[in-house]
Amino acid sequence: MGAVLELIRKVALGVVLVATAGCGSPVSDLAQAVWGARGGEEEAEPAPALRPDRAAIEAADLAAIVIAGEQYGVTAIAGAIQLREDRVIFNSSENRSVMLDGGLIYTTRGFGENLQAVETAADDPLVTKASPADWPDELTRTYLFSGYGPQFAPLIATCRISVGSDVAQIDVVEATRNAVTITERCTAENGSAFTNQHFVDPADGEVWRTLQWTGPKQGFILVDVIEPFTG
Repeated sequence: MGAVLELIRKVALGVVLVATAGCGSPVSDLAQAVWGARGGEEEAEPAPALRPDRAAIEAADLAAIVIAGEQYGVTAIAGAIQLREDRVIFNSSENRSVMLDGGLIYTTRGFGENLQAVETAADDPLVTKASPADWPDELTRTYLFSGYGPQFAPLIATCRISVGSDVAQIDVVEATRNAVTITERCTAENGSAFTNQHFVDPADGEVWRTLQWTGPKQGFILVDVIEPFTG
């Protein structure tokens, strides 16, 4: 799991953002906030290679995340554009998006095989952003994928949870965050297995970084929270 996380993290550090959204939108504002934070001369052309500029994003007063997809090497910077009930949609200028339910990746779009939804208990600690001490030993989630016709194909997974004992400092886009590592070792009803990993603030349960399985074809997606959505 550490190797997978490092692989996706390296992808996230080479963020490429193409600012094609119209003026006046949160995505356009986000693009303008990071535009000009160009990488080195060796970066690929013609797309400008960018790295998130935390100061500019904070000045723009935007909730923003970095998303990295493992399967296709797709990386994007996304801003919060819509609140649906308690879930927040983060969208990039290339129209790739994730919907976050607390720290849970609820849906995805544009990173491979779209994840349609994740059904879980209302007290799922990833959703409620519970402190590490309050996480249970086990939980169950149901992943929904596109099936034949209008029906979704469900996959039920049971996850065993282990909570790290140490508080470490991690770098999340030029900011140092205190985090406890929480690992979910999950087994699905079809026999497949995967491991999620979350880096959770020990004080308030904020999920600063999370690596989550989002489907058998799409694989893992990494989310780094530059600025959390506060409503």
